[in-house]
Amino acid sequence: MIKKTKKHLDWLSKNDSGKQLDIENMAITDLNIVKEDISAAICTKIDFENITFKDSNLGGSYFYNCIFHHVNFTDTILRKSEFYDCEFYDCNFKNVDLTKAEFNNTIFKNCSVIDSDLGWSFFNKSKLEQLTITSTSLKSTMFNNSFIIDIRTCRLIFSEKYPMRVMIDKSIKEIRNADEFAKWLKYEYV
Repeated sequence: MIKKTKKHLDWLSKNDSGKQLDIENMAITDLNIVKEDISAAICTKIDFENITFKDSNLGGSYFYNCIFHHVNFTDTILRKSEFYDCEFYDCNFKNVDLTKAEFNNTIFKNCSVIDSDLGWSFFNKSKLEQLTITSTSLKSTMFNNSFIIDIRTCRLIFSEKYPMRVMIDKSIKEIRNADEFAKWLKYEYV
């Protein structure tokens, strides 16, 4: 495990442009990743714990069966990234570009999203529980067959032209400050 993590750190330090990061079956812990371009990475079965991504680009990356514990994303790009069967626990997203990101069968529990952009993102068969969303764009964000439980919202940013869409399948359990959230929804019944 240490050898694989060292290999990954060596890859980061070389700034080896033109090569795509492709890692699997490892744990990466207690690491600060600052001002790194890791775009279009492929991560499979990675446990990220106590990691900070700051001013980094992970845009267009693919994450399969990854677990994120206590991961802080600050001023980071995750635009057009795709997450499949991933889990986020106690993670923070601050000033993060998540536009057009896809979350498929992904869990978010006890996380916060602040001053970020979730515009045109897609949540499919995902579970969002005990999530706090503040000063974040949800323009045309789509939730399909997702469980939304105990969400706290404040100063959300919406668009009348591109409303947030929720595919109704009896999955929404509780949204606090629901008036702010619900007035921008376009419901589609399935």
